Amino acid sequence: AEMCFSGHNKAAFGMNVAISREGGLAGLSRAGLLFGESASRMLVTVTPDNLAAVRDLANTHNVPFAELGTIEGDRLRVTVDGETLVDEPVATLESGWRGALAKQAGM
Repeated sequence: AEMCFSGHNKAAFGMNVAISREGGLAGLSRAGLLFGESASRMLVTVTPDNLAAVRDLANTHNVPFAELGTIEGDRLRVTVDGETLVDEPVATLESGWRGALAKQAGM
């Protein structure tokens, strides 16, 4: 979700993400799929005209590659094996994220 948030001279944007439990993700729970930060996994965004080049580069170096979704709209939508787990406005998610520390600190 943080990737969608505003900052660093960019506006917030929505994403549609579809995750499959195929391959190395088969044993992960929903929480693991959504929040796991295990070693050697990265999420990158590329423009559609650069997608094939990034895929080819990954394949050349035997790096697993999966296209997970698209950037569009103003909502974050995440599905896992076809089941919608997240479908919220990015502004709502960002507001909660930005205020979480202050709220926990009683500020």
